[in-house]
Amino acid sequence: MRHRLIFDRFEGESAVLIDDAKKSVVVKRSSLPDGLSEGASLIEENGAYLPDPADTEKRRREIEKKTKRLFE
Repeated sequence: MRHRLIFDRFEGESAVLIDDAKKSVVVKRSSLPDGLSEGASLIEENGAYLPDPADTEKRRREIEKKTKRLFE
């Protein structure tokens, strides 16, 4: 089963991810791909965390639009 998660932050050797229900999921930092930045979208499948660059970019564009409208 596939789950979408958003990378939130590192805490020592752990990483905090946010699931679709807005709940924190803590995983080992070593289980994630290198080079993650805050807000990166991941797909968890069979215990592996795979980056989803298309979804990450889509989410970033949506946030930029909302921010722009907020300050207009």
